Amino acid sequence: MVVYQVNAFVPEEFVEQWQEWMISEHIPDVMNTGCFLSSRIMQLISDVEHSTYMIEYVCSSIEVLENYRKELSPELQNRHFEKFGNAIKTSRSVYRVCKDFVS
Repeated sequence: MVVYQVNAFVPEEFVEQWQEWMISEHIPDVMNTGCFLSSRIMQLISDVEHSTYMIEYVCSSIEVLENYRKELSPELQNRHFEKFGNAIKTSRSVYRVCKDFVS
């Protein structure tokens, strides 16, 4: 399993619009690619300067993720840019799941 993490730094004046768009359009569009098993969006509680969000997508393999990043992600990222320009800064990370723990 692989986790694709996208961090977004959202200025306060965009929070409501961005959050609504991500939940109603962008994340469903990403999930509809069929590349991911699950996703979730989280907001960092302790950030007082701006709103920081983390979107986590779980993927079955690095090969599937690399195909997504090469073939599908550019168009989806372009839609984000068309909607918000440079106002929202993002960073991306990829993690390999070593062990799941369930309580």
